[in-house]
Order: sequence, then C-alpha cells, then structure tokens
Amino acid sequence: MRVGRTFGVSMTRIERQEETGKLRLRPRKVLLAGLAVGVIFFFVSRGIPWFSSEIPDAAMGRPLFNGLPEQGGFIKAVGVHFLLALGYALIIAAFVYRLDPLPASITGGVIGLGLYGLNYLIFRFALASPAVSELPVAITHVAFGLALAGAYKAISVRRIIGQSTPPPPGV
Repeated sequence: MRVGRTFGVSMTRIERQEETGKLRLRPRKVLLAGLAVGVIFFFVSRGIPWFSSEIPDAAMGRPLFNGLPEQGGFIKAVGVHFLLALGYALIIAAFVYRLDPLPASITGGVIGLGLYGLNYLIFRFALASPAVSELPVAITHVAFGLALAGAYKAISVRRIIGQSTPPPPGV
C-alpha cells in the first residue's frame, strides 16, 4: 500500500518506517539491543557454541580467569561482560543507524573486528594479559557486531500506530 511521495518516488509504509528509523540514533533502543545480544553472548561466551565452556567465564570472548574462578568471579564476569556489551553497542550503533539493514550488519561486523583489535592491544600490551587463542575472541567480536547491528536496526524502527497492515494479495 502506497502512503506518500518523496522525491517523486512513492514509498510503502515499511519503506517510510525504515527511512524514519535512519533520522536519529535512539539510545534506549541501542541499550536494549546491547542487553539482548549481550545476554546471548554471555551464555555463548566465546561467540560460537563449540568454543564456549559450561560456565560463562569470558567477557566478549576474552577469558577473565584461569582455572576455577575465585570468590565473586562470576559476578565480575557478568559486570565486565555487560559493560563491554553496552559500550560496544553504543559505538557500533553510532556508525550503523543511518544505513540499511544489510550494510549495517556488515558494517557492524567490521566495527566488531576493529573493536577486537583495540581489545587485543589493551589486554596484550597495556594489561600484560597472558597469551590465549585469539581466534575465538576475534570471532566473538565480529559475531557480536553483526548481531548487534541487525538487532538495533530491527528494533529502532518506530511502529506505525493505528494503521492496520494490508492483507496479502489474493486474500
């Protein structure tokens, strides 16, 4: 169903919703997407299930402790993970909110890779963290960027209230 004309081209409701979603960054939606994707990546702590352990012990794929966690280690992992998830969400959304969903997701993955590079430099050189297998950490960052960008684009579009969806053709 066509609802208006912009620059000589008529737009559907869905196209208009998508265009209004690109007008500004919605911080509450960014935080909601960051929390939602952060929950998933907390339980799949290394980005993909076959790299993850039974107990969530990593923040964005980076192990937080060696062996068994000390007293309060789980709480530390939760705090660090969700602070990183929300921070990463704000950074990624700042770059992707004006893009269409597919380019936004790809850009989110590239930014996730860039955040991995920054994470590596901080942990390896500034904090003198011991060497670990970096592949799961890199995959986690890229997958988080892809998922976060897609989730933000999905929930940042305002719903048109009071207008019903037209029936599919032939019904």
